[in-house]
Amino acid sequence: DGLLALSQLRVRTDDAELAGSAQLRPGAVDQLGGQADLRLTAPGATAQVKGELQPTTGAGTLQAQLQDAARALAWAQKLPGANQALAGAHAKGSARLDGSWRGGWRDPTVQAQLTAPSLDWTPPSTPSAAAATPIQLRAVDAQLKGKLAQADLTLQGQVLQGERQLDLRLAANGGRTTPNATLAASSWRAQVARLQASVRDPALGEGTWQAATAAPVPLSWSP
Repeated sequence: DGLLALSQLRVRTDDAELAGSAQLRPGAVDQLGGQADLRLTAPGATAQVKGELQPTTGAGTLQAQLQDAARALAWAQKLPGANQALAGAHAKGSARLDGSWRGGWRDPTVQAQLTAPSLDWTPPSTPSAAAATPIQLRAVDAQLKGKLAQADLTLQGQVLQGERQLDLRLAANGGRTTPNATLAASSWRAQVARLQASVRDPALGEGTWQAATAAPVPLSWSP
């Protein structure tokens, strides 16, 4: 089996840098594996991944921080081919992702948290369309813990767009029910343990609409 190794990777531009090392063992899909210690530093954003991931073994951490969305977007718009795709887009605010894994990619134990205290995003504009209304995230906190076979998800936060507003609290659990199948061919089950939502939208009439689960709601999916 071959091994692709980048022992001293360093890619720099005037205001950004990707540095570290990485190894990848190519081969059959069910035998892919590798390890990495990489750090990206760019205006308004940083990201770092460090660890190893093999079919049945591995451990590592992942961190990504968006300190200033406006600066990060301005940098991204200068990348080759990105200016046209991101033309007219606007961003403001911050967000952070922290994650870790233990075990191989076939069924790892993962822990991840995404937080966005305040993050605004205005999609790219087109010449034939009116300016898009910004999507605003407030006090968003999403957490995932567990394995592919059994994981817990919690989500809370607020989403605003113009006069529309959604306040959401969600707790769910579930996982893959066919551990020997590939991810594409796997069946999944989930249970919404708790859902509380309030919606305000002029298209639905005056006032605030409330929705909540009275009991756990089971869900399932098969390819």
